[in-house]
Amino acid sequence: MDLVASRRYKNASLVVLVLLVFCVASRFLPQEQQTVSTITNREAALVNARLATVGGVIDFGPSGEIPVDYAKPIPTFSNIHVTSYKNTLPNPYVTSSENVTAYQQSILTFLHNPKSGGTTLKFCLQKLSRFLGKDNPLLVTPVSREATQTGFMNGVIKPEDHDIMMGGASLGVCESFSSRRCSYFTIVREPYDRMISHYFFCKEGGESSISCDNKTIEEFAIDAGSIFFAQLALTVDCRCENNCNDLSKQPWHCSNDYKTYYANAEHKEEMLQYLVQHLDKYFAVIGLTEEYEVTLNLLQHTFGLPFHDRCHETRQNAGSYGTQDKRELDEKKTEALKAMQASQRVKEILHPDVVLYERAKEIYNIQKTKLFST
Repeated sequence: MDLVASRRYKNASLVVLVLLVFCVASRFLPQEQQTVSTITNREAALVNARLATVGGVIDFGPSGEIPVDYAKPIPTFSNIHVTSYKNTLPNPYVTSSENVTAYQQSILTFLHNPKSGGTTLKFCLQKLSRFLGKDNPLLVTPVSREATQTGFMNGVIKPEDHDIMMGGASLGVCESFSSRRCSYFTIVREPYDRMISHYFFCKEGGESSISCDNKTIEEFAIDAGSIFFAQLALTVDCRCENNCNDLSKQPWHCSNDYKTYYANAEHKEEMLQYLVQHLDKYFAVIGLTEEYEVTLNLLQHTFGLPFHDRCHETRQNAGSYGTQDKRELDEKKTEALKAMQASQRVKEILHPDVVLYERAKEIYNIQKTKLFST
């Protein structure tokens, strides 16, 4: 190779090397945000109505300027829009500087995680509603969530009429309005233990949205999935159907959106990490099934209502067995746990709930420590 050709080869190699380094490095550099200078009042209303369903609204400037931090996607896929939860009170034991009155005046909203003591707590909430002189709490299930949120968006359901809401799809419903703030709370259970309880409860004829007919515990767990993760990943899409320029025409319609839960593995992991980091922003109180009495005390202390005083002796959906029957059932549960732990697919399926449970325990222990130090 002559000298000129050698230099050209070295220069070309250098260019390729520089381009390669730039491409690799650019993956780890902050991406330049796309900015839009202004937005119309109608567009602002539409955007905030949509964002209200996923946890926050945007403070647009007086001339419609879009805030600088709005364009940041956290994480980087489309299902997470904002990190602001302006109508949701965060956990006062971990992050909040809110005063006690804010929690006691908020709408209490219970996210029911199946077979985690939630049915017992729903009976407790009915008692507390009567204690407050109110009707039964507003029930928000996956079936009723769309109609409930549409009702709030259109003003048909009024926040001032409800002091307590509860159900398996209640998380996020309070972001449909701004006239009252809300405090979410939940009770969680060790995921494998929860799944085994769910399975045998179903086998004994208990109500279950997941069929257990002719299924092993592994098949049941795979069908059920990480239920707590699914509850947190649910978003509700609210759209303006007509007369969008006149918000008084009640044009909103909301529908459930599960695409985050069924996303690919990479996006689900991003979503999981996001939820772990924000769990104390979602829930004012997180309780544990394994420490139900302390959980009731936490709720009573936080919200100023007699959770423990009126409900500590009430238990629902708890099996009643003779000594022999209980021994046999315990043996079956032990074998079921071994079968689940031996299944790689079950481990993958329950991974999100295991991670969330570990973070929930950390938050619970902080709450418990501060409760007993007061």
